[in-house]
Amino acid sequence: MAVAGYGEYTGSPEDLERLQKELGAIAGAVKKASDDFHDTEAAVVGWDGQNDSFYYQVDPGYQEQNETVRSILASLDGLGEGLRSALAQSSMDMRRTKQQTGDEINDAMSQRPDIAGDDGKR
Repeated sequence: MAVAGYGEYTGSPEDLERLQKELGAIAGAVKKASDDFHDTEAAVVGWDGQNDSFYYQVDPGYQEQNETVRSILASLDGLGEGLRSALAQSSMDMRRTKQQTGDEINDAMSQRPDIAGDDGKR
């Protein structure tokens, strides 16, 4: 979308749909990163021991860092989903507005016998 002039804008549903697809590819990368993190995390469970001084010293920070990464990845996923949804809705709204406006113009023209059939040109 771009501002065309005071009080008006132009937009392309096709551009929004293209961007929505590109965001889908980014969402795939976030999903892969999340899966990879989960796999790596599962592979190193217990690396810091159990019930000894090293474990009690290291594990709380390790768990906190892992939770932070999981939270960031979940937030990125939610952000991407929200953006894709908003773009889809905007595209549908643009198409609906264009169709409705065209229908209203045609209806108005058909009710004006002095301009009907000549597209309003004089």
